[in-house]
Amino acid sequence: MASIRKRGNSYQITVSNGRDIYDNQILERVTWKPDPDKTEKQNQKALERFAMEFEDKVKNGTYLNGEKITFHDFTDHWLQEYASIQLEPTTIDIYKNLLRVHILPAIGHLKLSKIQPNHLNRFYASMLQTRKDGRAGGYSPVTIKRCHAVISSIFSTAVQWNITLTNPCERVRPPKQSSNCSDVKFFTPEQTEQFLTELDRQTKHGEIRLQHNIFFQLCIFCGLRRGETVALLWSDVNMSDKTV
Repeated sequence: MASIRKRGNSYQITVSNGRDIYDNQILERVTWKPDPDKTEKQNQKALERFAMEFEDKVKNGTYLNGEKITFHDFTDHWLQEYASIQLEPTTIDIYKNLLRVHILPAIGHLKLSKIQPNHLNRFYASMLQTRKDGRAGGYSPVTIKRCHAVISSIFSTAVQWNITLTNPCERVRPPKQSSNCSDVKFFTPEQTEQFLTELDRQTKHGEIRLQHNIFFQLCIFCGLRRGETVALLWSDVNMSDKTV
């Protein structure tokens, strides 16, 4: 049966998980904090319920300990048990790519509860300096901010699941996007005319599909971003009024 001990403003719950090869008792511990918005009686019931659920997880082998599980291993649980239910498939694909290319190679080997703000600061600093595709310079603050959002979401879930106590991302500020737009690339009117002419030529000769031609026409003449154009449905098109 779970043992409950009050420690300051929180409670430590301990459950025996058998013995190791040296016949030493294996103890699993977790910390639970009362909800300040609930009454003492409500918190007591919540504590007892949490202790029972924690003991069941330990006995069934489904308990995850942030002191023992790596960030990489917990990410697998997060993708299956949280992301696949709460996030859109396109968002999951983006997150998986950021994890595979950037995040897991940098911090995936670290224990979840051992990751500190300094680990993330070093990771973001290295991204600003060096790219993995061989191109000069580092990654943009936008890319780093996306990585930060993924890591923060994973840690927030870990805190909610009582696998770790804190989210280190809350104490880290990713680099800010520069307000200097001088490096933004865009077509001049002459280049736009040349592009559209070539677009029509390739469409006429079957080198590209008509739908791709329409895609670029919409982007240019409506000022739409890629995601906005891809998201368009036939219900967004009014053939009678010739509007989108």
